[in-house]
Amino acid sequence: MSQVDSNLFDTYPELLSYPQCQYSDIEIQGVVEINSDGQTETQCQIDDENPHFFSVYIRHKDGCSEVIADAGLSKLNVLREFSQRLADRHQWRYKDYTLGQAYWLDVSQMAGHLEAHALNQKTWFCRLCKQPTKLIFGTLSLCQQCLGLLPHIGTKIISIQGKMSETTNAVDILTVNNSEGVVDGIFPEQENCFSVVFQNGVTQFLSPREITDTHNYRIIKKHDVHCYVVVRVSARGIEAESHQAAIEKAEAALDFHAMLSTGADMEYAEIVIGHTVDELGDENYLNTGHYKAQYAPFF
Repeated sequence: MSQVDSNLFDTYPELLSYPQCQYSDIEIQGVVEINSDGQTETQCQIDDENPHFFSVYIRHKDGCSEVIADAGLSKLNVLREFSQRLADRHQWRYKDYTLGQAYWLDVSQMAGHLEAHALNQKTWFCRLCKQPTKLIFGTLSLCQQCLGLLPHIGTKIISIQGKMSETTNAVDILTVNNSEGVVDGIFPEQENCFSVVFQNGVTQFLSPREITDTHNYRIIKKHDVHCYVVVRVSARGIEAESHQAAIEKAEAALDFHAMLSTGADMEYAEIVIGHTVDELGDENYLNTGHYKAQYAPFF
């Protein structure tokens, strides 16, 4: 990550060129700034792996896109919630290309947020497991392994043993064994940064150490599982002078997006792994060819 303000969060609704009904998708992507010699204006390009900041784009039905919001690392979850609300409101397809990426900051940029060993200022320790690490994640000051243990907003939390909690009216309420709650807020700047609302209306504020204590809590995350299934799509009766020419004509004739992208949960993944070419009239398949994606024979 660059030195772009981590707390950046700006929206630009005035940049929309068309009514909301004419857009179809909303996307979150990482962005880098490029300053070329002799240019007075900063250029930006997509980079989900090593971004300087994050942007929300809405895509018009003609394929063009427009930016409507920017955010720094610490506001990425806010940006996601903002985008999801717009997607739900206008029935746009929601795509987040930053999910699954780990955005790390060098410890030299985050010294004020870390617990450092007094005898070795070059050794830094994860806030949760206390193990030495060279890299940390955002303002939570966690190593990569501990980061993966933490819940997200909307994650189900089960209180195994229950807990006595005090309401705003100073009334003690017991959260019974195996009570279910949901994470409804994350506040990285606070020690007890996870806000969990339980079914009896009690809200508990838990630290990363408390919420990952498997003796007291179970974290039940939601997952989107993407299954990459091989599907054979056939183009029949292609006239060509060679197998390669037949493959090229078949790919030009087949609209994989229209055939395979049937909804939000199934879309063409832009991957073709290979081809099999049969010659009509070759009933014994003596001239059948098997080819990799770039027309090289498999064998």
